[in-house]
Amino acid sequence: MRTLFIIMSNFMKLTFSKKINYLLFIVAPVASFLLMTVIFGTAMTGGLSIGYINKDNGRIGADLIAHLGKTEKNRIIPVPEDRLDSSIIDGNTVMSLLIPGNFSDELENDRKPVIYLYSLKGEAAAGFIQNEINYFIDSVLKLKEITGTDSGLFTVMYKDFLTTETALKIREVNDTGTSKTAGSIGFGFFLYIILMQASVITGLMLKEKQNRTFYRIQVAPVREIFYSLGNMLAAFIILCAQIITTLFIIVFLLNINLGVSVLTVLPLLLAFTITAIGFGIMITSFAGSTIQSALFSNVIISTTSMLGGCFWPLSFMPDFLQYAAGVFPQSWTMRALQNLQNGASLASSGFTILLLLAFGALFIAVYAYKMKYSRGVKTIT
Repeated sequence: MRTLFIIMSNFMKLTFSKKINYLLFIVAPVASFLLMTVIFGTAMTGGLSIGYINKDNGRIGADLIAHLGKTEKNRIIPVPEDRLDSSIIDGNTVMSLLIPGNFSDELENDRKPVIYLYSLKGEAAAGFIQNEINYFIDSVLKLKEITGTDSGLFTVMYKDFLTTETALKIREVNDTGTSKTAGSIGFGFFLYIILMQASVITGLMLKEKQNRTFYRIQVAPVREIFYSLGNMLAAFIILCAQIITTLFIIVFLLNINLGVSVLTVLPLLLAFTITAIGFGIMITSFAGSTIQSALFSNVIISTTSMLGGCFWPLSFMPDFLQYAAGVFPQSWTMRALQNLQNGASLASSGFTILLLLAFGALFIAVYAYKMKYSRGVKTIT
């Protein structure tokens, strides 16, 4: 036990041999959450820019546009028909709506017309505008039902509706949707950082081989399993301290709402840490040098994190990529985090936690197998 503690302490000293590492282990994850909060906070404070195309030859289509324009903070702007989709992709508008040519005729004949909404952000962004459109159309249809075939009475009541309708009042409230989105992407970058830093810590074994410290230890009465276990325990302690410190700074000092309780998300992140350490130590068994280890880690972690939904929501990817993402622990962790943000209990993440531990065990088993059948000692440069 004393030998294990000495080895573990040695790896912790090596990790923080450079004073800047103290700063990086805290600044990097905190900065990821702050960046997402700033990006999404800025994106949501300016209201919605909504493009429209009005093909309606009647009067009611133009009145609908005027009605939507009364909502504070929303900008209703005309767009050319050939720019309906590209204006959203370019970021000039959040969504676009198309009013068909028969819009007024359908309403005047007591039928509910169809309006086409286009948005990259789905129902979350289009829902408010859709409700306003439904309110306007339903109100006109009710007027038609009341007035029947008396077009003169309908015209009078319709004008009265346009001039006396209640104006929508806007006040500032806490946007939980924005907090959840920023928190989710922030957690995604945090998972990426945990993986990278776990690879750095476990990669110290290769550095020890390069310095020939490892071979001097092999001569001593120290089993290789204690040497590897000491490295893994050091990595686990360091990463656990990083997770707890980061969440404390983000939630309690900076008062940033991540959309989920710290105590709820902590077990999930700790389980992911086991996976990250297992992955890192597995890479050391295949890499022939510290340079190879860094290269393998960067390529694999970056690729799997992108496909696993760490940098953008999985829903943004094609269906076949969403299915393929199931082989990456990042995707399971991100899905569990989003479920927790939506109010699910920690018990609902039990399967994901067990799966993450299984990923870690698998990676460690691969490392143990590789080391068992690679007994040849050679200089690593």
